[in-house]
Amino acid sequence: MDGYEDKRRGFLRKLGFTLGASLTASSMISANIIKSDLDMSISADQKDFMHHYEKWMDEFIAVIRIQKVDPENIENNKNLVLLSERAKKWQTRLHEYMKDENGIFPVERIFSEIMGNTSMIVASEYLSTARNGKGVILGSVTGISPTEVVILGSGTAAEFAARTALALGATVKVFDDSISKLVDFQSRLGSRVFTSVFHPKALRKAMKTAEVVIGALSMNEVPKMIVPEEMVEGMKVNSIIIDLNIIQGGCIETSRITNHKKPTYVEHGVIHYCVPNITSRVARTTSIAVSNILAPMLLEIGQSGGINQYVKTNRGFCEGIYVFNGVLTNQDIGAVLNIPVTDINLLMAAF
Repeated sequence: MDGYEDKRRGFLRKLGFTLGASLTASSMISANIIKSDLDMSISADQKDFMHHYEKWMDEFIAVIRIQKVDPENIENNKNLVLLSERAKKWQTRLHEYMKDENGIFPVERIFSEIMGNTSMIVASEYLSTARNGKGVILGSVTGISPTEVVILGSGTAAEFAARTALALGATVKVFDDSISKLVDFQSRLGSRVFTSVFHPKALRKAMKTAEVVIGALSMNEVPKMIVPEEMVEGMKVNSIIIDLNIIQGGCIETSRITNHKKPTYVEHGVIHYCVPNITSRVARTTSIAVSNILAPMLLEIGQSGGINQYVKTNRGFCEGIYVFNGVLTNQDIGAVLNIPVTDINLLMAAF
């Protein structure tokens, strides 16, 4: 075992199970795991899960290394798909729970903003002839019909994708499963756009004329498979699908995970872009944005007298803790893995 794997395994042993948080930057940041200097005992269920997770991590590292050297290796790509399927039950429930003083999920929001903006930049790129696209501009030009953009979802990522598309002059159509969410979306956007619930006829009609479809359902919920394959078949040739929900399994039936070395594939004549860590395309912006959240938090921890005291005084941060002193405190994860959960308020009374 080389130095990298040794450090990885050591990290996992010390901090307990992270439930696949290393799969994405956002999940890694959102997994707020706190460990004291004391060696705390863990239950048999936790030990069993830790054993299986470390085994999964070893396999995952090996597959990723092969993919970097030989991305066309069919057998290795099959193994990657199988490993991703095994991790789905962790990924789909690995939400961010940490809130700021206004009750907002800061890390999820900042990542969603970047994802929404970046998705339209990617769409513009792949519509151009430079990427063998349709050769059309994302937006509008006098005398030419504007590009049509369909956005699935009405959360933060959808909002910022819509803002960017509208600024370029595109026609935007937004779909969600809740009228109240759509009303709130219109209010936040400050501009009237086409909105609809997920009515099959309306969605099918919109996708037939769309150049761009963005999957942007809430990042804090298990995504639903909104778009069946037959709707994708009816789309224009060389139109593009960008599934931002691919990290959670995707919301479009024809979506499958890709990477930055080979970010797209074509199915039914439609370009699919399904890179889970799309924010790494703008790594500097992402790093600064996350630092703007974490740096003040670290300063406040120091000023409060330590992590234990900070947890007691900051309710939003307290809600974001998954494991405290080796004890699972998150109800959702406990339900998925059938592991006993302890109320963090009870633990805090002992520290």
